[in-house]
Amino acid sequence: GIILGHAGSRAAMMTGRGSVVMRGSCEIEEIGKESGGWYPTAQEAVVVNGKWKAIPFGNIGQLMNWRTDWFKQAGYEKFPETWDELLGAVVDGTRDALGADVSSLYLLDRSGDSLTLAATNGLDRFQIGVARVPYGEGITGRVAASREPIVVGDVRSDERFLWVRGLDQRRFIASMLSVPLSWGDQVVGVLNVQTEQRRDFSPDDVSLLGAIADILAGIVEKGRLQREAEAQLDQLRAIDRART
Repeated sequence: GIILGHAGSRAAMMTGRGSVVMRGSCEIEEIGKESGGWYPTAQEAVVVNGKWKAIPFGNIGQLMNWRTDWFKQAGYEKFPETWDELLGAVVDGTRDALGADVSSLYLLDRSGDSLTLAATNGLDRFQIGVARVPYGEGITGRVAASREPIVVGDVRSDERFLWVRGLDQRRFIASMLSVPLSWGDQVVGVLNVQTEQRRDFSPDDVSLLGAIADILAGIVEKGRLQREAEAQLDQLRAIDRART
């Protein structure tokens, strides 16, 4: 569905019960004005080259609360405004919550073949969106495939660990805790924390990181679906502009 504005309910009545009655641009704009105006997101979704191609239908309301003191502790004075800022805040908060030195988030590609680094606060940030771990390989890939957490007390002696050239820094690789991001019956990604000094992660640590991952999974998947829908919409707009 399309994200709609204040006049969504009135527009719904104008469409009729069994069939859609198309209205002129001026009439649609008047409907919006009478009810407080259309949300910009709704208008952008249905207006192409100044012409209304559809009438926004429905209404979606959202309310988001957050702890401002937690964001300040993580170095943020305001709520993240972009997707990258949000993921950055997540890995920062995860690192601090677990008392680790590094936290990194990998997202499973839609092909299911590999996981791509989406955010990190200790590894090479230039590798975000570039570094990939094959599905089922390394600690991260194995966690995604098994959907079970893995605790590694000594990474250097664990044969399962997969060193990613240009990404992994040996000073951060001593111990590691890795958990899956599961959404419904699918794996969305993997959340890792690492320490410079050897550490025995406790069952409470595993439970805490798992709880963070469970919350994050829904946020990540919904966000990715929204971004993919917006990309498809941009493609349709481009096609429509090319035809006119």
